[in-house]
Amino acid sequence: MSKSLLLVSNTKVHGGKHFDHAREEIASLFHGVERITFVPYANPSGMGHKAYTDALSPVFRERGYGLKMIDAENPAESIRQAEAIFVGGGNTWQLLKELKDRRLLSLIRDRVNGGVPYLGSSAGSNVAGITIGNTNDMPAAEAYGRDALGLVQFNVNPHYQDTVILSDEQRAAVLEIAPQLKKLLDHQGETREQRIREYHALGNPETVIALREGSMLRVRDDKVTLKGKTGSLIFRPGVDPVRVDTEGSLDWIISS
Repeated sequence: MSKSLLLVSNTKVHGGKHFDHAREEIASLFHGVERITFVPYANPSGMGHKAYTDALSPVFRERGYGLKMIDAENPAESIRQAEAIFVGGGNTWQLLKELKDRRLLSLIRDRVNGGVPYLGSSAGSNVAGITIGNTNDMPAAEAYGRDALGLVQFNVNPHYQDTVILSDEQRAAVLEIAPQLKKLLDHQGETREQRIREYHALGNPETVIALREGSMLRVRDDKVTLKGKTGSLIFRPGVDPVRVDTEGSLDWIISS
């Protein structure tokens, strides 16, 4: 069986329902699957594993899939028996810590490389990369290093935000309509692009695929295709980022 993954930037696009923007790709990924093993260890907002599973179960049920939380007592056996694996979002550091504590990294890697479909969203997409070095999350847990699943030969930066550049006239027009945005427009913090460039300048060699909200990567063996309507940026050390605004193969840029 061939390796098959879907790495999604975010579970929900503003104004939409969970995974509506990825409906067709999820159907393709999970074709023939009846039950999905859910790994909730990223634990968003500390909501708890069961509550997280309960919140997402109806989303998958209406699409024809059962969603079963990974067994708390014997998680390794759950992965060994999994038809498909879904690793959800939340805090990437906590997720990686739990995967390492439970000795699941190599097991998940082997199962996915052996053909078990893998869906990652946000943190679940982060851990599919070589390392989690491009997560946006605070290091809320000690993950004993950044090395991750290595299911793809690059890193993922989900929730990528482009820098908003306004002329003086545009800024004045925006503030006239919404003066409460002044603090936001005056903020001089680093942009996401600057932070990823800094990551490479400090000696980290991994290619980084930055996914805007609503975009995703469909991976079949070593072939990577950008899906969704919002596009992506590909960052590599020493060169300007490549902006890809339409769906299509990314093999040409990843391998160059």
